[in-house]
Amino acid sequence: MKPFSFIFLIAAFFTSCEFTDGNIDGKTVKEELRHRRIQRLTEGEILEKAMQMGDEITSNAQKTLVTQLSAALAKGGTEYAIPFCKLSALNILDSLGKPYQATIRRVSHKARNPIDKPDTVEAVYLDGYLYNLEQKLPLEPNVQVLRSTQEVLYTAPIMLSAPLCLQCHGNPETEINTATLALLKTNYPQDQAIGFKLNEFRGMWSITMSRKELVMSLQKKK
Repeated sequence: MKPFSFIFLIAAFFTSCEFTDGNIDGKTVKEELRHRRIQRLTEGEILEKAMQMGDEITSNAQKTLVTQLSAALAKGGTEYAIPFCKLSALNILDSLGKPYQATIRRVSHKARNPIDKPDTVEAVYLDGYLYNLEQKLPLEPNVQVLRSTQEVLYTAPIMLSAPLCLQCHGNPETEINTATLALLKTNYPQDQAIGFKLNEFRGMWSITMSRKELVMSLQKKK
């Protein structure tokens, strides 16, 4: 049956196209067949791939950031770690996103760096997590197709799960020392990211992926 199906597909292609000179362009045929295979991918398959990729990216990013932060704290305490985070965290996320052709952001309702405030689209999903938190509902990863750009947005909650983070994000009276508070004020005059407790909701991963790249990734496996 497979040879027959393939021949039928070729025949259907020939009869559905116009050839002005009577010649058949093999490259055109291959492109048409590739296009038809892509068309057979469902939206569900694409979103499932985005979820898988988003989970993988956030896991790698979290581990990398914690490892780098731990090393910075060990090297020079918060006096070294705070400037390190300010200068290096974004570069680390950029480098981790490149192999996936993805843009990685961490956004928060209590941002330390103004660039980590959510944009209009991100704010909708961040508010959703805050609502679920208030209603004691599960906080789970989510994927959505952004119709305006044909990109896929992956979001996931960020929980303050590492005790070392409390040195800069914890209670300013009992967990953040005076020198660290002064350094935070110097580097982040608009800082809102203090007063958190261990395992508290800190913000949201926002990962934008190319729909085209997701499709190509799925096609490689077919």
